[in-house]
Amino acid sequence: MLVILGGMGPLATVDFMQKVIALSLANSDQEHLPMLVQKSSFTEMMFVCTLALSGSGLHLVNDVREGGY
Repeated sequence: MLVILGGMGPLATVDFMQKVIALSLANSDQEHLPMLVQKSSFTEMMFVCTLALSGSGLHLVNDVREGGY
């Protein structure tokens, strides 16, 4: 699964996803790379990034890895 923490806006997200899909070698819908998009405000993203970088938010990374997010 591809998880990207962004913050450049919804159109940048759509543009990025289109580029990933265009570069995919998938032959069917089921073969495409799973992608998770979480739309958040800049303030929320800064909070999550601060937690992750400080080590306090490592449970968030583990939750995503285990599919619990």
